[in-house]
Amino acid sequence: MVVLIMKGSVIMKKLISIILVIFILVSCAATAGAEVILSEVLSAETFTAKDGAVLPYRLHVPENYDAEKEYPIILFLHGAGNRGDDNLSPISAHMVMMERIMGGETMEYEGKTVRICDEVIVIIPQCAKGMQWVDTPWGKQPDPSYSLDEVAQSQYMTAVLELLDDVKGKYNVNENKMYVTGLSRGGFGTWDIITRYPDMFAAAVPMGGAGDLARADVIKDIPIWTFHQYLDNTVSSLGTQNIVKELVKVGGNIKFSGYFEYTHNAWKKGYAEEDLFTWLFAQSKDNRPAAKESIVLNAGEAFKGDIALLYASGLMSDEYAAIYKNDITRQQFCQALAPVLPDAENSAEPFEDTDNAEVAKAYALGIVNGVSATSFEPERNITREEICTMLGRAFKIMKSEVADGEELL
Repeated sequence: MVVLIMKGSVIMKKLISIILVIFILVSCAATAGAEVILSEVLSAETFTAKDGAVLPYRLHVPENYDAEKEYPIILFLHGAGNRGDDNLSPISAHMVMMERIMGGETMEYEGKTVRICDEVIVIIPQCAKGMQWVDTPWGKQPDPSYSLDEVAQSQYMTAVLELLDDVKGKYNVNENKMYVTGLSRGGFGTWDIITRYPDMFAAAVPMGGAGDLARADVIKDIPIWTFHQYLDNTVSSLGTQNIVKELVKVGGNIKFSGYFEYTHNAWKKGYAEEDLFTWLFAQSKDNRPAAKESIVLNAGEAFKGDIALLYASGLMSDEYAAIYKNDITRQQFCQALAPVLPDAENSAEPFEDTDNAEVAKAYALGIVNGVSATSFEPERNITREEICTMLGRAFKIMKSEVADGEELL
């Protein structure tokens, strides 16, 4: 804060001093939600990699930086549309995350309420035009996932790693609290960097990307919160869905949030998640959450990938953990799905072989059918075809309950 005191003899003779107080926003807004111009509060820097690649980047270091204190790092990787060398495009759009940080938002951290911008170093590199964080096509259908065995680390990902080392050499960084996030091509980059370097980051937040399905076991201990639009019209959501399923199989620390809008932009809502920063800064490499028990169902048709997806989305609670290890029955499926379904107008018990309320509710909503007018066969194992049919019906119902693309999962 700069205080300017303007004095004039006439004013003094009239017994009045005029004091003008001007708040200059140097690093982040004084109050949460204040409008902030990122190009003015993030310093523009340039890094040259060992191979000569030039990496423009934006940097935020807390205004009250204390060399005796260790700071977390957030590495942000932009999407394909923000490539170039202007050091401006990456912070000109899709920056809900940085607007929250630099806008003065607070959070509970280490037992006290703090402004996020006072607690973290942020690095936002810019990839050159024609180059990629990951050298793989993003529009591949139906699944944009790729294999690290076939895709070498990209030139600009190597430059990012060198930049990280450079920043760590200049500032006192808490290497137990290094985080990476990215959107679209940056989502690919996020999956890529944690898979190639699983011991580097404490947590990851990939949005609208894809990774290597065969290496889920490598990253299962990393807390990951991933986001995607189910109806993504640019990068198929199957990339995210399938890696989530693989992580669930191996007991990964995975959270998945999906949205129902016909767009690629999952990050507008994802980075606006109220508890995103609280969750992120709670993660530390020296205190990782206990790994979840692997969810491996019986061989063959028994593994229900769709159930794994629902589990990671929070639609199926740990209360049903025992169910995941075995074939799930038709009644158990109804029980697991019921908590997220809307109330049914008429949920009378229609079957003679079960009086289960969740079955009645799912039936009344049109999600499940009986095998006859009076029989449901509640103890029969559900088939994959039935799961897909029931999930399709459930998604339609849940989608109708939300407005304007409100978060569903």
